Amino acid sequence: MAASKQTLRAERYQKKAGWISKSYKLKKEVVESFAKACEKRGVSQAGQLTKMMKNHENERQVIGMKKMFYPAVFHKAEKGGYWITFPDIPECITEGDNMEEAYNMAVDALGLALSERIKDKEELPAASDIDNIKEDGAVVVVRFDLAEYNRKHNSKAVKKTLSIPEWLNEEALAMNINFSQVLQEALMERIGIGYH
Repeated sequence: MAASKQTLRAERYQKKAGWISKSYKLKKEVVESFAKACEKRGVSQAGQLTKMMKNHENERQVIGMKKMFYPAVFHKAEKGGYWITFPDIPECITEGDNMEEAYNMAVDALGLALSERIKDKEELPAASDIDNIKEDGAVVVVRFDLAEYNRKHNSKAVKKTLSIPEWLNEEALAMNINFSQVLQEALMERIGIGYH
């Protein structure tokens, strides 16, 4: 069956504008509730769905992050030591009494700043090219590992309840398997980070 001229025009417009039309099977009550919520807030459903999809993609990217590198500028302090700034993250400033302490403080400050942005669902800035940094001081590239930072600063245990088949439970108990450890290792493997 041939498409109508109107359908073809709509498809050409959508392609030119960068839009795509998709159909999904959703429960009626979910769709109606979503429509009412969007209407109440005065936002379009398409805009809200686009925002939700972008947030989901950002979360997926954050989970997949391994290591990030940002340039920092190490400034000599008048009374000794260093104070450190990050051109790409203006709120990220720290200091240290010597180079080693200053670097470690820079890693922690960068971790805190990036973690807060991630928690607030803000986009992380791209790292500047070190050749384009015009601040006085020594430019040092600081490595940040999100998984390592979270292990160090966010390792509070949380209780999770799950269901497994009875036979599997019996076998695991007979082998003295630590359920918590197995779950942690499996989750870390699934999200692509090493277990420590």
